[in-house]
Amino acid sequence: MRHALILSCSFLLALPAKAASRVEKTAALLAEPLFASPAQRGANVAIIPFESADGKTSELGRAFSDSLSALAITKERFTVLDRQYVGQMLKEIRLGMTGLGDPNTAARIGNFSGARYQLVGRIELIAKRRIRVSARLLETETSKLVASTAVETRLTSQMRALLEKTVAVDAVSASLFNEEARDSDAVFLDRAGVRGCRWIEARASVPSLESVDASRAAALSVARSKAVARMQGTEIKGHPDFSDDAVSEQLEKVLRATRSSRVEAEKVVDAHKTSGRYELTLETCLKPARKGSGLSVEMMLNQNRFTPGQDARAIVTASRDARLYLFSVDFDGRAILVFPSEGAADNRVRAGVPFAYPDEALRAGGIRLVAELPKGHARSVETLRALAVERDVSSLFAGLERYADFVKAVEESGAAWDEDARVFTIRSADAK
Repeated sequence: MRHALILSCSFLLALPAKAASRVEKTAALLAEPLFASPAQRGANVAIIPFESADGKTSELGRAFSDSLSALAITKERFTVLDRQYVGQMLKEIRLGMTGLGDPNTAARIGNFSGARYQLVGRIELIAKRRIRVSARLLETETSKLVASTAVETRLTSQMRALLEKTVAVDAVSASLFNEEARDSDAVFLDRAGVRGCRWIEARASVPSLESVDASRAAALSVARSKAVARMQGTEIKGHPDFSDDAVSEQLEKVLRATRSSRVEAEKVVDAHKTSGRYELTLETCLKPARKGSGLSVEMMLNQNRFTPGQDARAIVTASRDARLYLFSVDFDGRAILVFPSEGAADNRVRAGVPFAYPDEALRAGGIRLVAELPKGHARSVETLRALAVERDVSSLFAGLERYADFVKAVEESGAAWDEDARVFTIRSADAK
């Protein structure tokens, strides 16, 4: 059985209790006929924030879509695409947050996102204190209507305020670091570096997460970010807020913060759990990454939490024509080149044009990007890295195993390049 993803509905939890309760009850009534439809169980669905009568999206519309997402996951009815991914995907294909209920847009959204179905909705004010909430489930490939339903409910004052408030872009998670300076957590070492790098020792202490792997990944990322801050001479701050629900997003922010440096060598000299925390000391030799190439790359991933066997899809956009290389990288730096590969050799991307891997043609040919757990693990934290290079450098990668060595080979070739990363977790269906 394909299991639905765990989706964090933080927005719903932030609603006033009475408003949240009414939204959830209304969403449950909507879900009954939608989930009883002949739609394929476990298939990918993009749940779009509900529109108001004026075609815009309100905070109340987003609350309804979040509640339906939570129900789809709880009942294991669909695999719900991550809300951040859906929002970024709409931006990439130049669709605004209006007119999303039009069936003519369904095929475009489906082809780009990999969603088999699209769930859209509408909120209409039918009386001073009553609204009609309707929802439709569309098959993206054909724009065929699979199921539809509508529910009337009372509009509370709290819900009205949300209905009148245009939806905001998802808030960026809380700042990684608090205001406490921790200069002693990263120091230069009196040791000769290799190939122009400088050795830095950095210490990190993070709350113990749900697994040792997740705790280690978090601590490694924090230590690396502190080392980079020390090398750049910027202020080093305190510990990040790593809650289990936010771990992927937090780690992703750390990875982005360290894009300005390249790791030439690295060693964990101590790592242990103590008093509900995970402590780690890292020695890393950093070298500033070459800048000024004019090439930049951005990547998004359809989900950030997977169960084993689920399909992933990456969408990458480069500022210039380039060659794209995708790596699955663990937090110890070991890398596997997943694209290009046999059957998917053409890795050319055009400037400003979103590139999906695998796209529909590759998927039809059996090419998949599948989430897999390391042997013996019930859960894991992994990264997918996108490396965009101005020319084909495949011949440089033979025999390399660490991501830092792939980057080093590209940099020493003199080619312009840039990278981006996405963090994701894989959890077995029975992991607690």
